[in-house]
Amino acid sequence: MMDQKSQVQLIKLLEEESKMTERVLSVLKDTVLPVQISNNTRPIGQLAWHIVYTVGEMLSKTGLKVEGYTETLPSEIPVGTTVSELLTLYKQFINSAIISLKDSFPDEKLFESINLYGEDWTRAYAIEAMVRHEIHHRAQLIFLLRAVGFKVPGLYGPAQEEWQEMGLPIPK
Repeated sequence: MMDQKSQVQLIKLLEEESKMTERVLSVLKDTVLPVQISNNTRPIGQLAWHIVYTVGEMLSKTGLKVEGYTETLPSEIPVGTTVSELLTLYKQFINSAIISLKDSFPDEKLFESINLYGEDWTRAYAIEAMVRHEIHHRAQLIFLLRAVGFKVPGLYGPAQEEWQEMGLPIPK
């Protein structure tokens, strides 16, 4: 099991990683949402929706209030969803969850055990697992965007184009 993070550490983790996810989602265009680069990948829009949906789904299961998430929200991307709607819902989910975490979940409540997906996890573990899940799928989304010719933002360091813009050689 991962180290148990405190409320302050989890808030910082959610804030930092969500900003990076917002940067990646902001690169999307409505026209690319239905694009599927192979039979072995999800369509780009479905992967983006999975990232957004899972934030609401997992964080609400910890007891956090996630504004806009309901059990009836479809796990598949609703027809006609736009990038703007994806971003708006993502920000709403994250921001409301962070407020709920600040207001209602002191460390002792975060370290209580809950049953999630048939396993006993602490709330802190579940929140961190959601962030790791998001990072994993964000990386997949970056790969798919690169594959269809999109410029992607550097997250933990400069992307290839950002090295060029700085006038530096691209690392091999």
